[in-house]
Amino acid sequence: MRRVTGRLAPLLLTIPCLGCAHASQVTRKLETAATMKSVVLENVPSGTPIADARQFMERERFKCELVQDGIFLEEQSSADGSSDRPIKHEGIDFILCRREEKMGFWVSRVWSVALVTDHDVVNDVMVRMYYIGP
Repeated sequence: MRRVTGRLAPLLLTIPCLGCAHASQVTRKLETAATMKSVVLENVPSGTPIADARQFMERERFKCELVQDGIFLEEQSSADGSSDRPIKHEGIDFILCRREEKMGFWVSRVWSVALVTDHDVVNDVMVRMYYIGP
């Protein structure tokens, strides 16, 4: 019996911390693309090396990939806070970072963040948020 308890002890100590990874995320529970952009820019200001920017986004549970000469649809908000048609940016180099958050049984919110790059540094951040589901 002691052998089983001894083997289970590390597992039992780990289980309560499975949700701890989200506690330190600064991009968690944000509601708008404008807020996400502001928070990302606070942590990845213009001039940040690409490797550092990607590391930050991956710590925030985004999956990132490098896109060259690509297209990104940036969300634009009107003065009243409603979302307008996205702006299409073409021919840009960026790190595309994407995260999906469950909002309920059938619906997920998708964050798509473009860290626009220029000579191995980030020089702009663009964000689009949308929902998927039935």
